[in-house]
Amino acid sequence: DAVGDSSHEQKQDKERKKKRRKKKDVRKVRVVASNLLSAWPDAEISRQPANNRLKTTKYTALSFLPKNLFEQFHRFANVYFVFIALLNFVPAVNAFQPELALAPVLFILAVTAVKDLWEDYSRYRSDQEINHMECLVYCRNERKYTTRYWKEVKVGDFIQLRCNEIIPADILLLSSSDPDGLCHIETANLDGETNLKQRQVVRGFLELDSEFDPMKFTSTIECEEPNNDIRRFRGFIVHKNGRKVPLCKENLLLRGCTVRNTEEVSGIVIYAGHETKALLNNSGPRYKRSKLERQMNCDVLWCVLILFAMCLF
Repeated sequence: DAVGDSSHEQKQDKERKKKRRKKKDVRKVRVVASNLLSAWPDAEISRQPANNRLKTTKYTALSFLPKNLFEQFHRFANVYFVFIALLNFVPAVNAFQPELALAPVLFILAVTAVKDLWEDYSRYRSDQEINHMECLVYCRNERKYTTRYWKEVKVGDFIQLRCNEIIPADILLLSSSDPDGLCHIETANLDGETNLKQRQVVRGFLELDSEFDPMKFTSTIECEEPNNDIRRFRGFIVHKNGRKVPLCKENLLLRGCTVRNTEEVSGIVIYAGHETKALLNNSGPRYKRSKLERQMNCDVLWCVLILFAMCLF
C-alpha cells in the first residue's frame, strides 16, 4: 500500500509540474500585430513598450559621481588612503596638515573619474551614430516606405532592406526579391562566422500573386518572449480565418546581420532595441577588475590587519 501511495504521489507531482510549465509557456507568448492597423481586435495586443534606441552608457548626469566613487572604492587602497587622510582631521591623531594628506588621494580619484567619463562619452557617441542610422519603414499616411532613424523603429513596423544593408531589428521575413523566397545574410557581427546563411520567407507569403502589401497584413504573430538564444525561434502566424502557420529561426533576420546577394527584402519587426537577440547577448558595460587589482586588494587588506595587530600588541 505504501508503494502504491508513493507512486500515486509521484504521478500527482508530475501532473502539477506539467501544469506549471503550461502556465509558464502561456505567459511567455508575445503577440505582435501590425502598427498599420487603426483598431486593435484584442485588448492584449498592443504596441510593445521597447523602442529600438540603443543605450550602452553606464552613467547619467546625476548618477556619475556616486556611481563612479562607488566603483573606485572597490579598490581597498583608495579606501585605506582616504581613511588615513580623514584621520588627520582629528586633532588628537593628526600627523601633518589634513589638506596635504587629502590632496594626493583626491587627485587620483579625479584623474580616474575623468578617464571613466571620457570612455562613457565615447560610448554615448557610438550609440548616437547607431541610433541615427537610416532605414526604410512603411508609412500608413504616405502608403510607401519612408526613411526613418533606427531609434524610431518599433515592434510591429514593416521594414524594407536592400543588399549590403545592416538589419536594424529582429525582423520576420515576409517578402524577398529572390524567386525562391530566399534571403542571404552575413552574421559575422553576431557570431563571427563569415559564411553566408540562408533565410526563408514565411510559408504562404511566397505564393502571393502580387507584391507584398503591408496594408493588407491583418494577421497576428504569436512568438516566444525575448531571449538571447540566436539559434532558436518559435512561433505562429495566426491568420484571420484561424489558420496557423509555424515559424522557425530560418524566418527571422537578426539585428546586426547584413543582407547579401539579395536585392530587396521586407518584413515585420518582432523584437526591437534591447529586446533583440544581439543586445540580449551583450551584457553591456560593467566594472571589470583585473587579477592584479584583486591581488592588490588582498595585499592591502593584509597590511591593514598587520598594522592593526601591531597597534594592539
